[in-house]
Amino acid sequence: MSRLDPPHAGLLRSVYSVCIAIVSLFAVATGVFGFYHDPDADPSVDFSGDIFSVTPVVETIPANVDHFVEQASQDNVFSVQVIGDTVRYELYTGYSQYEAELPEGLTFQELLDSENISTFDIQYIDDSLEGEAFQSLTGDDGDYERNIMIILAAIASALFAAAVLGLGRRFNPLRAGLLAGGLIVFLVAMIYWGDASNDWLGFVVSVFTFFVLAGTYPFLDDGLPLQRAASPPPPPGLTFTPGPRPPEPPSFTPPPPPPST
Repeated sequence: MSRLDPPHAGLLRSVYSVCIAIVSLFAVATGVFGFYHDPDADPSVDFSGDIFSVTPVVETIPANVDHFVEQASQDNVFSVQVIGDTVRYELYTGYSQYEAELPEGLTFQELLDSENISTFDIQYIDDSLEGEAFQSLTGDDGDYERNIMIILAAIASALFAAAVLGLGRRFNPLRAGLLAGGLIVFLVAMIYWGDASNDWLGFVVSVFTFFVLAGTYPFLDDGLPLQRAASPPPPPGLTFTPGPRPPEPPSFTPPPPPPST
C-alpha cells in the first residue's frame, strides 16, 4: 500500500526547490564576482576595500603647499580637487597632476585667503570631498553594509532551518511560508552585499545558507523526529522487593461430637 502525501506536500517541495535553486545561483555568482574583478574596469575609481577610493589616472607628482601657492599666484593652476586634506591640482602647462597636503587645521579656502588668491583665478575647483565630507563617505559605510548582510543571512538560515526541522507535516503551509520568507530575507542580504566592504563574504554566507538548506532535505517531509524519551529505570537501592510469605497456619479440625447414649 503506497503512502499518501500529507496536505500541501507538493507546495512545500516546490518552495524548497525554488529556495535552494536561488541560493545556489547566488553562491556561484558571489564566488565569481567576489574573487574575480574586471581587469578592464575604470582604474580611476576602485570599489574594492573602501567604498570610495580615488586613484588618479594621470601621473601624480608629489608637491607641497608652497608649490601650489606659487603656481596659483601666477595664474597657472587650471583645476583643483580637494579630497580630505589632499589638494590635487593641474597646471595649464603640461599634463601632470600634482598632489600636496593641506597644513593641519587649515581648510583650502583659508589657505587661499591667507595667500590672497582668488577662486576666480582657478578655472575649476572641486572641494565637495574636503575634510569631514570625505571621512563620512569613506568611513564605515562598507562595514555597515557588510554587517547587515551577515545578520540578514543568519536570519534567513534560521528561518530555513525552523521551517524544515522545527515543524511537522501538519504545518506544511506554515513551513512553505517560512521558506518563502527566508528566501526574501536572503535576497535582501544579497542586495547589501553589493555595497559591502568585503566582496568575498557574500560567497561565504551564500555557501553557508546552501548547506543549511541541503542539510535539512532528509527532514523535508516529516520534520525533525522528536520522540519522548523513555522513563529511566529507578536507581538501585530504592526498589522494593517483597520478602517471602510466612507459612500458612495449620487448619483447625473441630473435635468429633460426643457419642450419643
